[in-house]
Amino acid sequence: MGFLLRYLTTAIIGTLLIYYGAPRLKSGLSAAAPSRDGGAPVSYSTARQGVMPPAAEPRLPPLAAAEPKVQPPAAANQPAAEDLPATAAGQPVETAPQAAPAVASASQEPPPEVIVVTELGYTPSTQRIRASGTDITHWGVTLLQAPFFEKDGKRREETLPGGTLVEQVGITSSSKGEMALCRIWRGSGWSGPFLIATADLIRFPGGRDQVDADELDLLLRYAGLNARVEERKKELARRSVDANPHAAPLRQLKEKYDAAKAEAERLTRARDAAKGAERIRLGDELRRVKEREPRMRREIETVTRQYEAWKANNATPAADPAKDREIQAIQSQMEALRPRLGNFGL
Repeated sequence: MGFLLRYLTTAIIGTLLIYYGAPRLKSGLSAAAPSRDGGAPVSYSTARQGVMPPAAEPRLPPLAAAEPKVQPPAAANQPAAEDLPATAAGQPVETAPQAAPAVASASQEPPPEVIVVTELGYTPSTQRIRASGTDITHWGVTLLQAPFFEKDGKRREETLPGGTLVEQVGITSSSKGEMALCRIWRGSGWSGPFLIATADLIRFPGGRDQVDADELDLLLRYAGLNARVEERKKELARRSVDANPHAAPLRQLKEKYDAAKAEAERLTRARDAAKGAERIRLGDELRRVKEREPRMRREIETVTRQYEAWKANNATPAADPAKDREIQAIQSQMEALRPRLGNFGL
């Protein structure tokens, strides 16, 4: 009986202790120890007022979100948004004032200078063949095999081939007509000046600064071909003339007479420029040359009559240049060049 009472008393006291003491003990332990997920400690005093929901399990971010993002260099130096200090709700975030863009004023900065670059579509001929000087009035090309003379009128033994480039620096007149005082291009340099009949030249005013070098080369070729045609025509005519036995002597007499006239002109200019004893000497020499002229004219007249008499009794037809194959071949080359020489009026 006594044992039963002690058992009941112990059971009642233990039950009361568990019922009332356990919550208080747990509350004290919870206040001293944090929760497993690092959050605030659970208040068991409030837990008694209702059923508490189960604590949410922490979730890891997806692997894609955990990977670093590639940012431009400017963004890489900026702090991330989560690193910035949080601001109070409803308060604006103060930012540093931005500098206003500078506005260029037309009155302060002048407009940039416009630079115009002109590119020629051709090579000036003076870059291939330099100009002979700064006193050029015309430039030209010989169209024939042209005789040329010293400034004093003495004829040179050689002749200029067709297609020779010349640059004129003066003009004069003679018994042969108008003469141009020109420097002559010899293939590697200039020589002269010499006198050339303007009838043997094709001339253009000014210098060659604005003449296309390629077109000038074509003009020189064209003039050279033209000279070949003229020489071939003379050769065909000479064949007919040379059949006359008086043709060669007549030609020689005319050449001597022309040389004597040129010598007389030279001596006249030299005598007029001389003084004293030199003037007298040149005058005597000029007189002797002119004394030979009447005799030479009489010889030419005599041989000319013989030439004409033989020609009248012995008709020799001259070859037709238009039917000559050599001339036709040369002229076809000239026609091929002509469309490209429009700037020269050909």
